Amino acid sequence: MTNPAGPPPNPSGQPPAGPPTGGFPPPPAPGAYPPPPGPPGSVPPAPAPAKSRGKGIFGSILGRLIGVGVLVVVGIVITVITSRHDPDKAKVGDCINGSTDANKVKVVDCKGSDAAWKVVGVVDNKTEAQFDTENQKVCESFPDWENALWWGTKGKSGTVLCVKKP
Repeated sequence: MTNPAGPPPNPSGQPPAGPPTGGFPPPPAPGAYPPPPGPPGSVPPAPAPAKSRGKGIFGSILGRLIGVGVLVVVGIVITVITSRHDPDKAKVGDCINGSTDANKVKVVDCKGSDAAWKVVGVVDNKTEAQFDTENQKVCESFPDWENALWWGTKGKSGTVLCVKKP
């Protein structure tokens, strides 16, 4: 019997190897196209490892909280270090520089060359107007005072530093 639709059947009863008649292989299932083959003898690349999200949301929040905490601590340390040099923090025995700009007056080391005055007395709760009126009297209770400096905000009570040369 002859097979008019194609090549003669394989004597082993197996389908013929290679593409079917017509020269084209059957199309792959939709969405299942394999990657193109590499050069002969090459090994296909390993698949990329899945990205890990670390500890997830908890790790991300914890990391941000730690970062914010570090910034807060650094800010507090800077504030404490810089504010302890303000003249309103000066106490008896401290020295201050001789700046004529009130915003630049700072507590300094008494052994330093910038020490212009040594605090011999502190009088709190004096307004600038009271200081101007009582300038020669405000430090009378400190016998070795040579100069008086008022430190504060206009219209509010401030601090008078009674000072002498170091």
